[in-house]
Amino acid sequence: MVPDAVRNGTNTPDGSFIFYSTYLLSSAISLIFSYNECWNCINESLILIKESLILIKESLILINESWNLINESLILINESWNLINESLILINESLNLIKESLILINEYNDFQFSQIYQET
Repeated sequence: MVPDAVRNGTNTPDGSFIFYSTYLLSSAISLIFSYNECWNCINESLILIKESLILIKESLILINESWNLINESLILINESWNLINESLILINESLNLIKESLILINEYNDFQFSQIYQET
């Protein structure tokens, strides 16, 4: 409720105009501080959102690096399997050479045995 003196724009001996004007001024200051607190909360929220986005970005970078390491690991595993395969091929060839050598040794032994047999 607005006092008559305030409505009329005049001051009264009881000081109601001054009192009401002071009340309005203090209310305005309170609102300014309330808005200031709201802006502080909004500002702090924005700072937290920014920090969260930075953490998300860093997490995505780490995830990307992890995928790169997994990819490199898979490449190394593939190369290792290729080397194992080549080694097995070489082992097989070596075994075939050993087999041929044993066949030749066996034939030579048969020949030697036949020579000895013919001499006797």
